[in-house]
Amino acid sequence: MYLKFLALIMVMMTAGYAYSQNLLLAEGKKTGFGLVLPERPTAYEEKAAKVFADYFQKVTGASIPMVPKKQHHQAMVISIGHTKYLDNPSTFSTPESFRIRTKPGRLLIEGEGRGVVFAVYHFIEQYLGCRKYDQGPALVMPKDKLELTAGLDIRESPAFIYREAYFPIMADEEYRDWHRLHRLDDHWGLWGHSFEQLLPAADYFRDHPEYFALTGKGRNPAQLCLSNEAVFRIIKKVLAERIAAWPDARYWSISPNDSPIYCECEQCSKTDAKEGGPQGSLVNFVNRLAAAFPGHQFSTLAYTYSAHPTRQLKPARNVSIMLSSIDALRTYPFYQEPTARPFCKDLEGWKEKTPNIFVWDYCTQFTNYLSPFPNLYCLQPNYKYLQEKGVKGVFAQGSGADHSDLAELKAYLIARLLWQPSVLVDSIVHDFLEGYYGKAGLFIQQYLEQMDNALIETKAALDIYGNPVNEVGRFLSPARMEDYSHILDKAEAAVEQEPQHLERVLRLRLSLDYASFQQARFYGREKHGIFQKATGGEWQVREGFRDRYDKFIKRCGAEGVSMMNEDGKDLQAYQREWSSIFNGGVRPNLAYRAGVQLERPHIPDYAAASAGILVDGNNGFDDFSYNWLCFNNEPLQATLDMGEVKTVDRIALGFLEDPRHWFFLPSTISVWVSVNGKDFEPAGEMKHGLPEQEGYAIRRKEVQFSLKESVPARYVKVIALPQPELPIWRQHKKRKAMLACDEVWVN
Repeated sequence: MYLKFLALIMVMMTAGYAYSQNLLLAEGKKTGFGLVLPERPTAYEEKAAKVFADYFQKVTGASIPMVPKKQHHQAMVISIGHTKYLDNPSTFSTPESFRIRTKPGRLLIEGEGRGVVFAVYHFIEQYLGCRKYDQGPALVMPKDKLELTAGLDIRESPAFIYREAYFPIMADEEYRDWHRLHRLDDHWGLWGHSFEQLLPAADYFRDHPEYFALTGKGRNPAQLCLSNEAVFRIIKKVLAERIAAWPDARYWSISPNDSPIYCECEQCSKTDAKEGGPQGSLVNFVNRLAAAFPGHQFSTLAYTYSAHPTRQLKPARNVSIMLSSIDALRTYPFYQEPTARPFCKDLEGWKEKTPNIFVWDYCTQFTNYLSPFPNLYCLQPNYKYLQEKGVKGVFAQGSGADHSDLAELKAYLIARLLWQPSVLVDSIVHDFLEGYYGKAGLFIQQYLEQMDNALIETKAALDIYGNPVNEVGRFLSPARMEDYSHILDKAEAAVEQEPQHLERVLRLRLSLDYASFQQARFYGREKHGIFQKATGGEWQVREGFRDRYDKFIKRCGAEGVSMMNEDGKDLQAYQREWSSIFNGGVRPNLAYRAGVQLERPHIPDYAAASAGILVDGNNGFDDFSYNWLCFNNEPLQATLDMGEVKTVDRIALGFLEDPRHWFFLPSTISVWVSVNGKDFEPAGEMKHGLPEQEGYAIRRKEVQFSLKESVPARYVKVIALPQPELPIWRQHKKRKAMLACDEVWVN
């Protein structure tokens, strides 16, 4: 057998090298090369060899043998890792770098740590022509001949040492290896907001309230007191146990809980005053822990109240700062976007304090995962900017395990940019669209370009906590939505006989359909809304609307759509909400389109631009940004004029409870009625307290007042007072209780 192998080598050498220095690796499903590993290969080198052999056979049809150690003298080899064939082994200054080169009769692949695996996948993509677009199997294109150019020498190093694209693809190990990504579960012993994991309030607050933040209202379990020595000792002990249990973890996050509370005790305040804010006591605390574990890497969040750099204190050598870009809109790149100026300023400030900066970036709309969120064109300038500023790592937060708008393309592009921000984006996007969508790719390109252009032309505010309803007058206007739909119609038609490509187009179309359904709630009984009048005058669901909705839900189920937003609304809850809309129909209201006069101004920032939202016939749902009239620590004082005297026996009002956004039910709600608009008679009053238990569920509460007997009235007055204070678990120095009302029903 070995003699046959040597004979084949001689044939290949004669054919491939007598007249050329090119490397003929395979032809006609045969190869004269063998794979060589080091005598004591690492786990990464063994994995790289296995992957190489697997794809080499899939593409060329040739089975490539592993050369036994005693035969390592052969001339034609594919060397993977630090073998003796590397007469001058490369040195890598950056972790996970790699090199691929050819010499006569040799293909040499080497890398730093996991870099050798990255090198193999680079070879598989660039020279075998394979692609890995999503969590599914890679696209493999067989070829009869595989020949490499003589003198090939490729060196690559990552721009960022930590790279994560937090989308559904992260569950696929091969995708991570192929696209050179990390996963927080593999690298972080503790991630993100970690105080609650290290010192849980449920275990300590009752007996030791002094361990927790002191505020004007007393001790608060939402955050820790970082100057308390017992807190330091407990966390140090817990951390030592965790490090011992997971010694290979690369990073440990020591960061505040996701709460605006921070400790204001004398000692913490003293440190904070010196350092310009509560980031002072935080960095001081993390530095102390880092000193206790000098051989480990720690990180802390520069987020909300800890975003600004310290004045004098520098993070320790083994402490990195994870700076958040949460407040920046995505309409323009960081360096052009006005709302990103504080982020850029903080980045510059931290850069003066430490070279160890990571950035927590945001790449989807967290309030509406499926909503169109055209941020692709901002990605390259943003990551170039971060690289230029010396940022070491990027956590690009998408929708996690849940599907979102263009999740596959965004993850694919982000992965390339995190490795090297200067890549040719247009080429990458074109390659993806053509390979992933087939003949529909051309139309998807048009769809993306048209939406990008509309975003800029209309000066839309691309907000990670926005809503498609907010864009009805801009890049998601009815006319533009119709144009987008026509393009996707063409995309579907182009691949109607290609099931896989068609399924991908339909998955992309979920975003446009979702936006349409969200906007229909806003339009209500108007054009583009849910309901229309039948010929007999009764209201009914608009013709064809229910069928579109049923197809959308079916497609969501087929695509595995589970969560609709970051707050945890799942597909079943979304369906229940729509069932209530359909079943509720158009509710009779004597005050429909009544005149509304407000005594105090409402918040003008949302889609509900006028007081008429209170009587437009459309309920508010679970998003405060539309169909709700919102007040920031101001009472709702509204007088409704129904235009004529009517008989009234019941008044109902809808209010929103959304603790995450500081919306609570009013402390007092009272209603009056009047015939002449001057003399008002009380019709009812109701009081509500604050929720005692911490919870962030969103609910719509309808408050009903039934009069003892029917009364004549033309005017209805409503007064709703906000809660005088926030619950202890939702305290915030700059926030007050808000209230939102919609709708006012008079019957």
